[in-house]
Amino acid sequence: MTTPTLLGFDSTLNQMESLLIVLLVISVLVICFLAFRVGALSGRLDLEIIAIDEVLVDFEKFQETSRKTYSALESEFDKVKFAKKSSEVRLGRIAEQMAPFLDEFKRDPEKSQFLGQPVDYIVFDDAEVIFVEVKSGNAKLSDRQKRIKKLVDEGKVRFELVRIKGIDEEPS
Repeated sequence: MTTPTLLGFDSTLNQMESLLIVLLVISVLVICFLAFRVGALSGRLDLEIIAIDEVLVDFEKFQETSRKTYSALESEFDKVKFAKKSSEVRLGRIAEQMAPFLDEFKRDPEKSQFLGQPVDYIVFDDAEVIFVEVKSGNAKLSDRQKRIKKLVDEGKVRFELVRIKGIDEEPS
């Protein structure tokens, strides 16, 4: 008795089975090869990720060092700026005291009375009383000095006499 075959092609069926087995083996080999390549790429990627992590760590260290250096420089700059400002103020005060003896001071030093605050001098000239503020460099009038100047410009200046009792009187 003969076994039935598909359309009578018994030998062709064995060839197809063989072909399918060969294709299956080739597919498995290709998959293995691709898996190996992916694994190799993955290993390379892992190395690149490690290298990137190391660069990031170095960059973070650089940032921290830069922040500390900037902070130290900023602190040192603030100290120098304060020292400069302080010496400018001291030099300005010396200049205020010396002003009557300099060419820029147009009033008689003998008639000038130093106050220092809120204006530097009051000059008691024969014909007028003059408020004088001495500034050096690009120094500007303070807000208080601006208000005083405005009051003087508007003629809002008076003279007052204050009499104190009991100092030169005889005890009773």
